[in-house]
Amino acid sequence: MNAHVPAGHSSLTPLLVLHRAAEAITFYTDVLGARPVVRMDGPDGTVVHCDLDLGAGRFTVMSPSEEYHTRAPDPDDDTVSSSLGVFVPDVDATTRLAAERGATVREQPTDFVNGVRFASIRDPFGARWTLMTQVEPKTDAEVQAALDAWAASWA
Repeated sequence: MNAHVPAGHSSLTPLLVLHRAAEAITFYTDVLGARPVVRMDGPDGTVVHCDLDLGAGRFTVMSPSEEYHTRAPDPDDDTVSSSLGVFVPDVDATTRLAAERGATVREQPTDFVNGVRFASIRDPFGARWTLMTQVEPKTDAEVQAALDAWAASWA
């Protein structure tokens, strides 16, 4: 690991600003198997900072804050500017559990040309996730060839 990256982190650590951040932390713990590592709550019950560990990297959750100029997405609007991809042991089971816990399933689990089975959900807090499980290991070159063949089929 690089000396400039703290233990337990990967070089990319997304931050999610969410309404009902404390509930979101519970959702991510129950559905994604995330483990809260550090957490700081504000005196008003907001989440100022919470790092969640996914086993091979972390992400951070916080409540919206005027002080930090952060805004949460509208949980009822499916239009987003980003999506988080997370590898899970069983994409089908995780998608079912996410739906049971209030997520909207946007795309049911399906196999993709890159050797990954994936699904797309919007969690109850407005964040979009791509849930993935590797089903067929492929090199970057094999993935590129599969994507090129798929793109060629559009013509």
